[in-house]
Amino acid sequence: MYEIKLHDPHFLPHCGCSIELTLMRGEAVVISGPNGLGKTTFISRIYEDFKRNSDEVAFIEQRVLDYFYDRKLSEIKSIIGSFKNDAIHFSTFQQLWSSLGLHLKEDRFLSSLSGGEAQCLKLCVGLAKKAELYLLDEPTQSLDNEKKLILASILEELRSHHKMIVVIEHDLKWMPKGWRVLPFLLADNVMSRGNEWII
Repeated sequence: MYEIKLHDPHFLPHCGCSIELTLMRGEAVVISGPNGLGKTTFISRIYEDFKRNSDEVAFIEQRVLDYFYDRKLSEIKSIIGSFKNDAIHFSTFQQLWSSLGLHLKEDRFLSSLSGGEAQCLKLCVGLAKKAELYLLDEPTQSLDNEKKLILASILEELRSHHKMIVVIEHDLKWMPKGWRVLPFLLADNVMSRGNEWII
């Protein structure tokens, strides 16, 4: 079980935070709420807190994969394969690579990828990491409906292997049944939880 209690009056310049979250192994949670509220900052705190005791956490953020510079996808695949025994489940990476269609684009440079293709690459790298906790910040951004369903299947497979998952997401239509939804809201300049419900 993982538990975080965050009571921070200076959470962000515009608000404080008073949220407690408990996660059991094999549990998935969706955080929803308005843009700019502090949801990304909250899961960043989860990442920092979890990492104090374990390296087995993957944080898939909304940022550019600049650490690959401008390489071809085939080169990126080779780089990931070179450290497969340490931090990456390479069989999972290969499955994701094919499922999300990147095997058809291996001659493309990173700079030429569309938003959806770049998002697929981030998901391949992040979800193949050996981790107990997966944090995803708006993972369906720029994905078409087919890719959203593929992602849902991948996350459900991780959950079936007793992994913990926290997702920030606005579009709940693609989310698997049985996931907890935690609405975050702002009241009296403090971010707090609304009423939890199950998809």
